[in-house]
This record gives sequence, C-alpha cells and structure tokens, in this order.
Amino acid sequence: MSSQRHLARIAAMQTLYSYLERDSRLDLDAAFKFVLAELPQTLKQEDFARSIFDGAISQKTKLLAEIEKFSTEHSLKKLDNLSLAILLIGAWELLFASEKTPLEIVINEAIELAKEFGKETSAPLINAILSKIANQDKDNEKNNL
Repeated sequence: MSSQRHLARIAAMQTLYSYLERDSRLDLDAAFKFVLAELPQTLKQEDFARSIFDGAISQKTKLLAEIEKFSTEHSLKKLDNLSLAILLIGAWELLFASEKTPLEIVINEAIELAKEFGKETSAPLINAILSKIANQDKDNEKNNL
C-alpha cells in the first residue's frame, strides 16, 4: 500500500505524462479525474497531487531549462515522456513548491516512480539530474567564497 503522498505523486505523474503524450491537447481536469478514478486506492491528498501537476505545467519552460542545464546531449536523447514527467515533478518540488519537502525525499520519491513505472535507465538518470538541480545552490555558495 502506497503512502498518500506517493500516491499523489503517481497521480500527478500520470496526468503530466498524458499531457506530454498528447502534445498539450488535453482536457486537464478530465484527465486528472480519470487518473484519480484509476488509482489502486482512494487519494486523500488530491490537493497535493493537483498542486504538483499544476505547478509543473505552469513552470514547464523554466523547469525544462533547468533539466537541460544539468543534462548531457546523450542523456536528453534518453528522456522518454514518462521520465520527463517524473523530472518535471521532482524539479518543481525542488525549485518552486511552497511546501518544502526535504531534498532527499523529493529525489527518492522520483527514483521510486522511475523504478516503478520507467525504463531501466530512468532511475539513475533522474537521480543524477535532480541531484544536480538540488545541489546547485550549494555549488554557487562555494564558488562565491
């Protein structure tokens, strides 16, 4: 049985994946409701899932720039839409979420989503990119000393 927050991230990821697959031509509310109805258990933290999804969509351009900044050309070619959905969710939580979840939890949740739903190469790639995004402030502070 998944935790409610993990289940919320699954709902956000699946809806975001549908959005990416359909090239943005999607009724977001209908897609979100469909995903919620298909979850293996009732989601009690629907607002959390919706905030992640809405945040990733509204900040998509900035998030993609961050993901590209910490990706190699080779790793970008490996990104399927499911991995990209997981990265967008993780990057949004790290950079923009008003409710700050510890970095380690955000990254571990993204890795778990990748292992559960993604390709074999997804988890290490997602770990590498999100870790770089999470640590960029620390690296900038060291450079300024």
